[in-house]
Amino acid sequence: MKYISNLFLGFQNSLVYRANFLISLVTRLLQVGLSLLMWRALYLESWQTTIHGYSQTHMMQYLILTGLLSLIFTFEPLFRLARQIKTGKISTLLLRPINLNLESLSNFVGAKLILIGLLGVLTVVLTSGQGFSTILILLYALVSVALWHQIMFLLGTLAFWLVQMWPLRPVISALYLFCGGLLFPLDVLPTWAYQGLRFSPLALVSSDLVQTVLQESRQPQLLFLYLGLSIVWLIALVGISRWLFRVGLHKFEGVGV
Repeated sequence: MKYISNLFLGFQNSLVYRANFLISLVTRLLQVGLSLLMWRALYLESWQTTIHGYSQTHMMQYLILTGLLSLIFTFEPLFRLARQIKTGKISTLLLRPINLNLESLSNFVGAKLILIGLLGVLTVVLTSGQGFSTILILLYALVSVALWHQIMFLLGTLAFWLVQMWPLRPVISALYLFCGGLLFPLDVLPTWAYQGLRFSPLALVSSDLVQTVLQESRQPQLLFLYLGLSIVWLIALVGISRWLFRVGLHKFEGVGV
């Protein structure tokens, strides 16, 4: 119940600070718009109806969906945990009967609730209501949200050792843009590069998820593969995060501690 209350608190905060949401929305729309214009120009100049097996319509759908995911998958959990560690607020939270990971996850989901709902609606529309498969894809999307949060939470624990966290932002952004397939589908890369990236956590929560939505009717086996791998990665990252958190607490020197 306490995590549900925290979820609604995160949702309320997202409504209060609407300017932050609007700025991020406009910024992301501009980035997606530039990608759409670039790929449209490529199709026009190539005089081909498909590029690497993608029609222009399919490519546009892919870029729009990955753009929506990038609005959901932000760095807020990372820097929120880092602030709690650096300011010493983590000391107070540790005294409460709560799981800090679940507290962070509920706050993150609450802040992104509207966008997650929109993703769910688009998923149902694009999969044409394919019954059980649609339910599994929605489950995969929810697992992806949890997996992204866990990646950010794990990186946030590095605040126990790093003086400043902001230098990580451009590095993570670049990795997400490339490994997550935000600029182009990963399978346009050379085979060795695609096979090396497609099962990484960043690919699973973005490019692979979108490909599952758009190609589920042609490759239903991918749904089970990606969902299973996402769950495995989630469990592994939870374990690593717990270990890093315990080790970090031994080095912790919070305010007033």
